[in-house]
Amino acid sequence: MLIKHKLIANTTVLILAMVLMLLLLNYSSSSLQHDINVAENIGNVKSLVLDLRRNEKDFLARKDLKYSTQFNDNMQSLMQQITMLENDFDAIGINTNDTGAMKSILNEYMKHFNSLVKLQQKIGLNPKEGLYGNLRSAVHDVEELIGSDDYQLLSQMLQLRRNEKDFMLRLDEKYIARLTGNVDILLTTLANTSFDDNKKEQISSLIGSYKNAFLELTDAQKELGLDSKSGLLGQVRATVHKVDSNLASLVSLSK
Repeated sequence: MLIKHKLIANTTVLILAMVLMLLLLNYSSSSLQHDINVAENIGNVKSLVLDLRRNEKDFLARKDLKYSTQFNDNMQSLMQQITMLENDFDAIGINTNDTGAMKSILNEYMKHFNSLVKLQQKIGLNPKEGLYGNLRSAVHDVEELIGSDDYQLLSQMLQLRRNEKDFMLRLDEKYIARLTGNVDILLTTLANTSFDDNKKEQISSLIGSYKNAFLELTDAQKELGLDSKSGLLGQVRATVHKVDSNLASLVSLSK
């Protein structure tokens, strides 16, 4: 073989080797970038899930709608991060069933949380609103009509208020039974007072309104949940456990 031919052959091999090396470097760089993106997106997903939990707990503790807004904004950001993670998994040939499941569970979480917020608004975000406000107004009407004319009635009315506040503080159904029982006692006392029949009827009607307002509030509170395992609170808690489990699967998959 002529030296010229050998030089051409060597040059061709060298060029092919360089092209192959460039392709390998490009592939390695692309693969590394996907790995970096996956790691970054997983970190963002974990951070946003923690933000959702924080928003949820802040709303339950402070009854402020700004935390509901923050929750929904963070949920939207989280869904976008999961879509980006899904695309990176696709690019490196990893099955993305877990990301689809994560989106489904997060939609369930959002649904339960927003239902909880609406129910809390119905109950009342503060003592002057919602069912709390109705109850407060009803008891003030009774106390104003009784006035200071009968200390026994006022004393029994205070006992009702104590039962009411005990329920709100402890969320224990035994205080519902106590209040309804004490309402019957108060009505018996009312019948034996020296008030005229018209005033007795008015007070009896207002006490009935107070009792109904209290029972409406307790029914709504039971729907919301008397503890973290019941009602909507229980549904939110169960969904959060699903989120945590699925997030652990995504982290494991990314590794």
